[in-house]
Amino acid sequence: MKKLLSVFILIPITFLNVLAATDYAAIEAADRFFVKMQHKEICSLWSMLTEESQRVIAKDIIKADNGENDLTNEVVLNDFENCGEITQSYWNAYLSAFDPNTVVNDAAWSIKEASDKNVDISLMYKTSTKPAILHMYFENAKWKVGLVESFWIRKFFD
Repeated sequence: MKKLLSVFILIPITFLNVLAATDYAAIEAADRFFVKMQHKEICSLWSMLTEESQRVIAKDIIKADNGENDLTNEVVLNDFENCGEITQSYWNAYLSAFDPNTVVNDAAWSIKEASDKNVDISLMYKTSTKPAILHMYFENAKWKVGLVESFWIRKFFD
């Protein structure tokens, strides 16, 4: 009976430890992303994004180009994977509008929701009344930042 009771006690504890490790790994990946952004290590940012974020960003760049440079999805994705001119321009423009210090140094981080595939991180900026929610997704055996999923304004009309 004691062995059976031990098993029932250990299962929830083990599950909680797995979730805690998951939470920590997701927070660590998110922190690494914003620190790299803070240090302007832009060539490493693309691989840290979810596939959905990459897809939407590429689509937005092509749409903004209005056919001036004959950009295709393949050209844009290849440029980001190789840290080309589009990559440099995109992240420099992004960082001119967003200061990663607000997340790295001036926000309190906490787990809002967590599972083995998704973690929502609450980012409360020191002067805000509501937190921003950063969605992290476990893809290809790594935690990825859902930049688009977290912060893009939902487009109702395309």
